[in-house]
Amino acid sequence: MILFSIPVHEEAEVVLDQVRNFLHFAPDAQIVLHVSRQWLTKEPDVADKLGKEDRVWVNPRSLWTGHSDGMVLKAHILNFEFARVSGIEFEYFCLHASNDMFVRQGVQDYVSSHDAGFFMSRVEDQMLDWWHRDSALGDPALPRVGRALGDSGPVLCSQVEGSFCHKSLFSPFADAYRRHAWHELNFPFRMALGEKERWHAILRRMQRMRRLKKFTARRFYPKEEVYPATLIAPQARRCGTPYCYINWKQNLVVTIQDIESIRAGRLKGHEPVYDEIFAVKRVHRRLDDPLRTYIRGLTAEPV
Repeated sequence: MILFSIPVHEEAEVVLDQVRNFLHFAPDAQIVLHVSRQWLTKEPDVADKLGKEDRVWVNPRSLWTGHSDGMVLKAHILNFEFARVSGIEFEYFCLHASNDMFVRQGVQDYVSSHDAGFFMSRVEDQMLDWWHRDSALGDPALPRVGRALGDSGPVLCSQVEGSFCHKSLFSPFADAYRRHAWHELNFPFRMALGEKERWHAILRRMQRMRRLKKFTARRFYPKEEVYPATLIAPQARRCGTPYCYINWKQNLVVTIQDIESIRAGRLKGHEPVYDEIFAVKRVHRRLDDPLRTYIRGLTAEPV
């Protein structure tokens, strides 16, 4: 059984639209949501709204989350820990973002035929233009977690959306991260400094200071794209690839034509092959978005 982990941070109706989409295309799955702390401060009852859906669990623990700040990985780990202690039955842990949606059936069979699914791009020599390359290579906590897991391989990178692994692989990773990297400084302390705009101004000033530039760069980056690929994927005997299509060549713009091609089996210029694609990103978080409306229409089809 699949457990989807989704960190969410806005628009309850959009989140409900997403989870209904997930459960239509993966009817035997369950979902655990991490609701960001900043959203809870604005809408204290949002967790109750989301938790009324069948097979949807809302994690009672909540963190401040932001863009490329390393907190999304912690949110996923909290979701895994919550599922484990709550006795939720699942075999595979699947990672998603709040702007992914499924467009066809079959993900459960695909996931169950692998131990994990990650891209395994070597950051040092295959990700030369990646903005966060130096941050990932210089992260002081990553080798600590690796040593705890007996891993000393190269730093790898993968999109997080649609990546997955068996819970027997994620469990020791989550425990090692908790022991050796959880204390690493992240963005949550920004809220003590005021609004996001004020924090960003302070961060830019910190980054211009020579003594702090290296410190901030090594700690503030999307760790969810590095840690699982580096420390989980190499341990999988049968490692597939993420099942969510992201059009990196077109600035993450996915069209209705792309979805029709995926469903018809003639998507070109994309690896992995069509048989491994079941979801897409990025779908704008507006109920009346044309792409979201089109995808919502797909759920009217019989399973």
